[in-house]
Amino acid sequence: MLLGCKRVIVEFRCSWLFKKHLRLYSTPQAPLKGIRVLDFSRILAGPYCTMAMADLGAEVIKIEKPGSGDDTREWGPPFVNGQSTYFMSVNRNKRSIT
Repeated sequence: MLLGCKRVIVEFRCSWLFKKHLRLYSTPQAPLKGIRVLDFSRILAGPYCTMAMADLGAEVIKIEKPGSGDDTREWGPPFVNGQSTYFMSVNRNKRSIT
């Protein structure tokens, strides 16, 4: 039983240190808030870069190919609700138009 108590104390201390570290290095607001980015990229590097910008608060608008949209919408499996999980993962927090 004593071993279990030590484990709980260690986990509590680790989570406390993690929360303290998070408070020290997190910003109260998104650093790219108010910036608008037009994303004409496709495949991996460009969408990943603009995903990071969107995660940091930028408004990212993805411009897709008229008619069919981005080619990566059809990459799979796996698919969720008919959409490629790859496409959804690198294009989160974005709006898109064709």
